[in-house]
Amino acid sequence: MEAMYQYYVMKRYKMKKMKRGEIEPPFIRVGDFHITYPNFQKSLKPRAQICNEVMSLFIETFNIEQLSSLKKQKKFAFSVLMSLQLSVHPEVFDPSVCARELRKACQNFQISGFDLLFFTIVRDGHWIVCVVNLLHKEFNMFDSLDDGKLDVAARNLFINFKRIATEESDFIVDLSSFKTDWPVLDYPQQSTHFDCGLFSTMYLENFDGQMMKDFKKQNMLDVRKTIASKLFFHPLNKVFPADVHKAIIAA
Repeated sequence: MEAMYQYYVMKRYKMKKMKRGEIEPPFIRVGDFHITYPNFQKSLKPRAQICNEVMSLFIETFNIEQLSSLKKQKKFAFSVLMSLQLSVHPEVFDPSVCARELRKACQNFQISGFDLLFFTIVRDGHWIVCVVNLLHKEFNMFDSLDDGKLDVAARNLFINFKRIATEESDFIVDLSSFKTDWPVLDYPQQSTHFDCGLFSTMYLENFDGQMMKDFKKQNMLDVRKTIASKLFFHPLNKVFPADVHKAIIAA
């Protein structure tokens, strides 16, 4: 893991110039999501903001791991795009795209029988996590800055999700009793201005529906390295990162 991180993330390279109309090749592709090498390197360097592509790949691999997980809690995370669309004001919310993703999740994962449904919202580079807690019949929100700036976005998401859930016949959970105000819970907060994306991934992994496992002692740089390594070496990665790297680096 350390050798991969140093070679592909920390080391500086001169990149070949792309020809006009040429598209940057994917460095990692898992499922329907991919990322180019420059974005992978830039996003996972120390003190860097986690980009949408890294978060999308993390969510895709998170869901894949949940299918074979032996943990008691069943978890599912929706895409970054769906979370963004759900977070808009209910008066301008277009349910069509979100309804399709919800239907797909119901049919492929049977999420009505799951315990926790996660959503990751990003605004101006800051990530928060919203949870539809089917286990305890409530909504939860985790913000590593806890400054309240994205509270409205979170409430919008819960309102809009209740709408599409009511209209989806394959989602058989009644959310009408779920309040849009979430209970106050104790959970780790960031002390930097750049680790919110990492904290969000840790919230997904460590929330059990009732409490958040304390991960304060975990080094966030190690979390970056772990995410980079998981994505790079993921068995369902459809490309060979080392070959892509050689092809785009200037001699």
